Amino acid sequence: MATVHTSALPLMLRKLDLKRELNIGGRTLDRWISAGIFPKADISIGGKTRLWRRESLLSWLEANSTK
Repeated sequence: MATVHTSALPLMLRKLDLKRELNIGGRTLDRWISAGIFPKADISIGGKTRLWRRESLLSWLEANSTK
């Protein structure tokens, strides 16, 4: 996984932001979300727009990082 620069992250992240920060494709992210590997969106607007809090991504990265 890519190194995430926390100071550059917005407070709310779109799928595009997640894909860029994690260096993964959209289908991979969708599979991770469906499988429960990646946290579900914190906010869903209109059924299509999904947003994740920066803290959700950072917590997930910390819990899933290889030490």
